[in-house]
Amino acid sequence: MRRITSGSISFNDDYPPDISNPVNTNYMFIEKLNQYTEEQIIGLKHEDNKLRLLIEEQPDIEKLKLLKEAIINETTEVTLVMRSNNNNLIAFSYFECISDNIIGVESYNYTENILKTIEGISIFRNLRSIVIDALYDNKLCIDELVSLEKLEELCMSFYPITKYQYPTLNKLNRLKRLKIKGLDSNMLSCLPNLETLTCFNLKDGTHLGIKAPNLRSIDIYRSPKILNLNFLLDLKELRSIGLEGLSNVEEMPDLSSLHSLTGMSLANMKRLQSFPLYHENLKNLLLQLPFDVLDNIIPENLPNLKHISVNLGSDKKNGMVLDRFKGICEVGIW
Repeated sequence: MRRITSGSISFNDDYPPDISNPVNTNYMFIEKLNQYTEEQIIGLKHEDNKLRLLIEEQPDIEKLKLLKEAIINETTEVTLVMRSNNNNLIAFSYFECISDNIIGVESYNYTENILKTIEGISIFRNLRSIVIDALYDNKLCIDELVSLEKLEELCMSFYPITKYQYPTLNKLNRLKRLKIKGLDSNMLSCLPNLETLTCFNLKDGTHLGIKAPNLRSIDIYRSPKILNLNFLLDLKELRSIGLEGLSNVEEMPDLSSLHSLTGMSLANMKRLQSFPLYHENLKNLLLQLPFDVLDNIIPENLPNLKHISVNLGSDKKNGMVLDRFKGICEVGIW
């Protein structure tokens, strides 16, 4: 891990700040740009082409223009990190001078001034990623996202998606990554390019195999309405499955037909009674499940497993499972 701080500028590789970089790579992080002098801005040096710009107040447009002259060229990728007391007061039009460089917008809203609009966001025609975190209007209009032809990632998981937002979601055909709450697959049309789905409080996943046929990774959290997981068998391209807090699932399906599956984590499924598991290609397994359902977790059923971690509530139970794999693959406590 490396973090080098110079004034209000930080260079990071895998350091995870509160407003973390979504990609583990070098980037430049600038905050309080309004407090910089002209000389300080002109003197900035940046060899990489990734910049995260923290916005906590209305930006000084002239200083944005200076920043562009100093370190932003046609290949520079800029992510706006909005974290003011009221993000509604910062119009996207303020960033017009660098609009072609902005590939990400993250809005963090932790005050009583909830985010009520993203009007004007379409000015960023190269936008690839949008994160809207925490407090926003649960009926936030996202219609403008349809015009963003390069949008690949949408994260909006504090409130359940509403019937007013599905029509727009269904038009985002280029989405590759979606993080959302309250998803109902019956309300989806096809998202043919979706590869990664993270869902809180999933309402229904029955039709995901049809609606998201190229899904490679699925994580489902705190979803008591889900009673069975047979829909996972229709997701033929899955490489990774993560399940946590599916408190009413009693039986895991046999996943051996998912030949591309290499990683799986399961936790807090307190009613689980059956967990058949034979998988030739599974390499990584993390488990926090009732001990009584783990009889099938043996090396013979997982011949290519590289790592297993468990957390079964006691050292004795952990050992009874992990001892089966010692000397065969890496073992650990989750």
